Amino acid sequence: MTSQLDKLPHELLIGILSCLPKIDLKQARLSCHRLRNAGDPELFRRVYFAPREKSMDAFKHIAANPAFNRHMTEVIYDGRLFQQHFLEPEMYYRAYNLHVRAQGEDGERGILADCDRAEKEIRRDMKDIKSTGSKPSEREHAALKALRERTYHGRVLKSMKQYVQFYIQQEKILDTGRDRDVLFAGLKQMPKVYRLSIIDQFPKADHASGMDHGWYQKASTKSFGCSLEPMGWPVRYRNGLRIVSDEEVRPANGPWDCRGIVNILKAAATHNPKIDNFELGLERSNAPMKIFQMLSKDRTSIHNIARGLNDLVLNVSPPWASANTTHCSTPEEVACLKSILQQTTELFSLVANIFLTYNQWKDVFSELYFPHLITLHLGRLACWTPNGLIDLLERHKASLRELKICEADMNAEEGTWKDVAQRLGQSLNLRYIGLVSLEDALQIGRFQYSYDGYFMLAMLFMPSYSP
Repeated sequence: MTSQLDKLPHELLIGILSCLPKIDLKQARLSCHRLRNAGDPELFRRVYFAPREKSMDAFKHIAANPAFNRHMTEVIYDGRLFQQHFLEPEMYYRAYNLHVRAQGEDGERGILADCDRAEKEIRRDMKDIKSTGSKPSEREHAALKALRERTYHGRVLKSMKQYVQFYIQQEKILDTGRDRDVLFAGLKQMPKVYRLSIIDQFPKADHASGMDHGWYQKASTKSFGCSLEPMGWPVRYRNGLRIVSDEEVRPANGPWDCRGIVNILKAAATHNPKIDNFELGLERSNAPMKIFQMLSKDRTSIHNIARGLNDLVLNVSPPWASANTTHCSTPEEVACLKSILQQTTELFSLVANIFLTYNQWKDVFSELYFPHLITLHLGRLACWTPNGLIDLLERHKASLRELKICEADMNAEEGTWKDVAQRLGQSLNLRYIGLVSLEDALQIGRFQYSYDGYFMLAMLFMPSYSP
């Protein structure tokens, strides 16, 4: 077999191995030296990092191995953190219960396996009692309930002990700056890194980016044992048709520790000047705006990265306070965000799902100009005026070819989305338009577009298109 492989060109072997799933690729690399050398570029292109012992050890070993580090092109930072407020037994118990409910029936059975076994033992004893013709008493039923609760509480206590250990470990790493030292030493050995992502969710199949994070999610979950996983940025747990808000277990408007994120940005700015693709947050899970407040103290590192970017994805929002509270970014956060965007003069693609008020959006985007911008995705526009949006898009009419607007309100007192589409259709030369959740904000209420309404708007944006 080896002699036949020797006849194949190295490029052809790389092409074949690139079609294999990651698990199969790992097995193929173990079969012979030729496949190992050909498989390294495909297998070791992406590395994950988190301020936790196991993650840092894996990162150090990969960075120290020349067979691996020379192929690395992407670094993904795990933004999840163990939270201090879960060190309180009552808060942890509430979070654990919420986690169990969010898993649904199948997940709950898996999490409470010990409780199920205890219940089966009691039921078996009751069945033996019934076989004798007797009826189980209320006392025996109470014993079943008590045993299940005792087993459950014991599992919660064991879980909390592990959580406290993980939290202490995390804080020691961040306080001493060990994560910063590991990042600076490791990224120095990975000169080909050009993509940096900071996210907090790792789906098995991410259709937006085309990546598969399933193996990392599985490995990290296993490493946490029975403890709750570190909490990501504000999210909502789905339980059937009911949405359970994260605010049930998260303190209102609680601050987010961004020290680790700042450390990786500084390390990347120092050792990876070729970074041209940066992603912060996911569309379904926004990063906290507080990151920009911390970066405002030392903008040099993020500015160095911004100057070379070709693709920028910003999915950010202020922390959730409560369901009835208006979320606003601070002036420091907005000023830092604006200064970063002013440095990105080489952008080809910009995705900006940023929760800002209209005045904040106007302050940030009113004078921005990206001479090479081809793709622009805008989201969470708070009551735009027609002239403000038209000025922004017409400023880029020479290069802009793809436009997507989602979750946006238009101040219909000055003009509707139809007026905007008619005006921009005359000046823009688009080849793609995406419109999601657009509304005209009227004094008497809101007008939501139907499917036919979106099709009509799309045709006005692209009058030269013929379906």
